[in-house]
Amino acid sequence: MERYAGSYADSLFGAATVRQEGGKLTLYRGTQLGDLVHWHHDVLQVHWRQSLEDPGYVSFVMDPDGNIDELRFPYGPQRYRRVK
Repeated sequence: MERYAGSYADSLFGAATVRQEGGKLTLYRGTQLGDLVHWHHDVLQVHWRQSLEDPGYVSFVMDPDGNIDELRFPYGPQRYRRVK
């Protein structure tokens, strides 16, 4: 799971950061903070801590070398590219 950790950026939506904290992954996006839980393959469920919304999903896209290249919100236009 640590391979998902890193900084990501979208030219319109700003920055997103995935961190490994206490053996779990968290997602920071603007003022939102969510806990990531593995769901299926490279798709993780996001449980937002300060939200009344149902959990959402994020997917991770690999480059041809098998490295994580992008974080996407499947039901929205956000596509955060990994910051190298």
